[in-house]
Amino acid sequence: MSTKQAMKKAIKIIGIMNMARGLGISHQRIYQIRDSNKMPRTEFSCESKHSLKIQELTNNKVTVKQLLGHVPVCIADKVDELDKQQAG
Repeated sequence: MSTKQAMKKAIKIIGIMNMARGLGISHQRIYQIRDSNKMPRTEFSCESKHSLKIQELTNNKVTVKQLLGHVPVCIADKVDELDKQQAG
């Protein structure tokens, strides 16, 4: 799944305005991220954690791995915790 497909799925699940509020960014910025088909550089360095928040907001229906292509080491523990919550 591409970043664009994952973003579209997340928007469909939670809605653009709910996502904007949850991430603390504008809905226009969310559309920019979706249309560029890549997450911002700050996601890979964990300066921002929008992908993790999207996974939380969608109840694991859209994952960090789907958005980024991998799970950055700096948030791996939190992603594992979310996965365990979903499974149990």
